[in-house]
Amino acid sequence: MRLPGAARAFFPSLVGRLALAMAVLAIVLAVQRSTGSFAAAGVASGAFGFANVAAAPWRARAIDLWGQRRTLAPLGLAQAASYLGLALAAHARSAPIAVFVGLSAAAGLAAPPLGAAMRTAWTSITSPGEERTRALSLDATADEVVFIIGPVVASSLSTAFSPSAALLAATITLLVGTLGLTTSRVSGTLRGRVHEPVDVSGPRPLMRPGFTRALVVLFGVGAVLGTIEVVAPAVAVGAHHRTASGWLLAALSVGSAVGGLAYGHVAWRSALGTRMLVAAAAMGALTCATAFATAVPLFAVGSVAIGFFLAPSIITGYLAAEHLVPSHAATEASVWTNTALNLGSAIANAAAGALVTGLDTTFAMLLAATVVIAASLCTPRARLRPAADTSKVSDLRVEY
Repeated sequence: MRLPGAARAFFPSLVGRLALAMAVLAIVLAVQRSTGSFAAAGVASGAFGFANVAAAPWRARAIDLWGQRRTLAPLGLAQAASYLGLALAAHARSAPIAVFVGLSAAAGLAAPPLGAAMRTAWTSITSPGEERTRALSLDATADEVVFIIGPVVASSLSTAFSPSAALLAATITLLVGTLGLTTSRVSGTLRGRVHEPVDVSGPRPLMRPGFTRALVVLFGVGAVLGTIEVVAPAVAVGAHHRTASGWLLAALSVGSAVGGLAYGHVAWRSALGTRMLVAAAAMGALTCATAFATAVPLFAVGSVAIGFFLAPSIITGYLAAEHLVPSHAATEASVWTNTALNLGSAIANAAAGALVTGLDTTFAMLLAATVVIAASLCTPRARLRPAADTSKVSDLRVEY
């Protein structure tokens, strides 16, 4: 933090990331309260996720090409306008579902990747080795705290005032964070390569043996995450304790933070592929057990347990990508790993919303458990030899 310009860029990036941590729950609560349907809420949050996934590669390429300041600021302004539109639609209580879906999709399309941008900034101001690992570990820990706080703030504002208030808070934090980061000196030095030739040669990540199978595993992990994002508010509403929805999602993040910390401090002897299989399968087993927890305290315990294997599952996915894809295609590989995770989450948002409305939360959780267990069987164990695990995991962070 004493590095020149570090604090000036880091703290605004955390404020901006808080908006993403609040957004999904705020959208679910706003649409559900306005329409009375969790199915509609799932469709809207799914539209947010699908659009975010679809635009992710293009946003990443735009930042690499044009630089952070010229790309992140317009994206932040566009997403803030979408959040504001959602807040107004929720306040009116008469807007059709198509309006919520359209605005949610627009918000997803424009989502500025502030976490990835800050990690690039850390790389630009730190030296390779211990200093960079320390900086990225600080970023990862702070990010987990943000995703613990965000859902609690969203649910608290929704209960005390209305879901529109939570969306307005997301709008403000997004603008403050994005503009704060992009006006920092560190971000300003990352100007992209618009005047440089772009090398598009080399093998594409999806063509690398085993990489697609690793993405399938991450898709399954995302399915559990997306299901809980919809089921947690449904459990809280069903128990007549709406404010608990944020705490239930925070419980998932607490478990994930603890699991990721534990994973990074163990000197593993098992192969990376084995760890990927076990972590994803354990998530499935715990999701299956939590499916029958309809009381808020029991669901909270289950969320912590599921979260304990969430970060390790995603970390092994990133390490697998690093092992399976050549270094010159690492950026694209990173985009695809996030895409697989977010795609699973987006599909699960919509599916869980329909199942919660038509049946109950148990069926939604059981479906997610089935998906992640089946996906875990796709782990490319033969290609993930023990030698793959040569890098530290404490400097990896997933935006979910």
